[in-house]
Amino acid sequence: MDYGIACGDDDARHEARKGRRGDPEPITVEVEIDKSDRRIDIVRYTLPTRWAVCPTCDGRGFQALHGLDVTDCIQEDPDFAEDYLRGDYDTPCSQCQGRRLVAEVDRQIAHPEALKAYDEDVRALAELRAEEEAERRMGA
Repeated sequence: MDYGIACGDDDARHEARKGRRGDPEPITVEVEIDKSDRRIDIVRYTLPTRWAVCPTCDGRGFQALHGLDVTDCIQEDPDFAEDYLRGDYDTPCSQCQGRRLVAEVDRQIAHPEALKAYDEDVRALAELRAEEEAERRMGA
């Protein structure tokens, strides 16, 4: 059975498949359909999901400590490089929390109207996050 694992090396894919626990939860989206000037129907679609190798950690389940300036640390402490390469500063992946897999929408079998609504929601959320980040940078 293919779960759409398409990134990372063969070992990462094999390890990710071994750690799988059932199917991921489906994603539900609501679509407002304007039927007339006074009536709007809300339609709920359930988007099918599938497991995919986490794009943040490439299926390893961990990542280097965020914000760590490796170059400066190596210059200040030569033993740091050995510790760093050994994984002493690794933390669980921020996206998959160490599970190595993330749920993604199975676009091949999802309803087209539901996909359109989902993509609009994702785009709107990305715009909101970008706006919030810009406000933070400006000191708001």
